[in-house]
Amino acid sequence: MLDEQLPPSDLEKLARDVLGQPPTAALPCNLSDEWLALIARDLDACMGEMSTDDHCEPSDQMAAPLALVIHLLQGKANGQEEFIAFDDFEKYLNDYKIEIQLELVNRKTNLAIQPACLHDIFEGREVRVEISCKKPMPRAKKDSADNWDSFLQLNDKKNAELNLENCRDEGRARQDPFEGWLDEGGKLKNEGGL
Repeated sequence: MLDEQLPPSDLEKLARDVLGQPPTAALPCNLSDEWLALIARDLDACMGEMSTDDHCEPSDQMAAPLALVIHLLQGKANGQEEFIAFDDFEKYLNDYKIEIQLELVNRKTNLAIQPACLHDIFEGREVRVEISCKKPMPRAKKDSADNWDSFLQLNDKKNAELNLENCRDEGRARQDPFEGWLDEGGKLKNEGGL
């Protein structure tokens, strides 16, 4: 997925750029594009999802992500000494990998994803997603039994927020609010001249 030509993560540079800053600097939303790409690559490699070059072991690429996770955990503990079970590090690395990937999606697509903060990272947080689009999506059918109600808010005429709520009513099957959005050619229908 990521450019194989990225240089190895330099721990000394990481210490200067991120680890020497407050713990919030290690949040994915605060990493530079360069560090975000490097850490995403390192996490993929150390977790066995991509092959590394011949002279680099996957464990060599675990140091930078692990340092960032530890920096965040220290911040969450407010500088107090805390003991972390060795087995928990895998969970924290997996969570951090997901947060890194969410931030990449946030930066490279029309989805605006609420970033983790120091308080909720590694806490099984709920993620809020906003959809940025040029035209609003068609509305769900009104007054329909067991409907999905959708609410669309336009922000600055470019961004839209979509919240879906599934309302079940006495076991009746729901009606899909997205039904009828596409024409026979698979393209979004133009409703209301938008």
